Amino acid sequence: MRINTKKCYFLSALIHLTLSPMEHFKSPKFALSLLGIAAVTAIVIVALVQKPFSNPPQQFNVSGEGKVEAAPDIALVRVGVATTPKSLAAEAVKENTFIMNRVMKVVSDAGIAREDIKTMNYALNPQYEFPDGAQRLLGYVVSQDVQ
Repeated sequence: MRINTKKCYFLSALIHLTLSPMEHFKSPKFALSLLGIAAVTAIVIVALVQKPFSNPPQQFNVSGEGKVEAAPDIALVRVGVATTPKSLAAEAVKENTFIMNRVMKVVSDAGIAREDIKTMNYALNPQYEFPDGAQRLLGYVVSQDVQ
């Protein structure tokens, strides 16, 4: 198979290399083919390295300032009561209820409606101490939080 080297300088350079490796340096066709390959390679490298020219992204900037003044109409306050340890759980519940009822009266007298007050936590727990590694019941503690 013979390739027309007048039309394809690049292929002729490769063919000259494979067919007659020593004679390819003497051929002007090889020199032109090699120069053509180098030129195309340089153009491709430059094209890949350069950043394409493009328009900057379209932007829309807005800035503003505002001021609003209003009287507050809602406040969140969380109040809690925890009793000291009592030997009986019923005693701890009774003391905590007594104190929390007094707190609720103060809150109601301040103008807060009972339906706006919600219990957030109510817990009855034993409290222990561990002298010398032995467990000993100190009593029961009741804690209650309202908001």
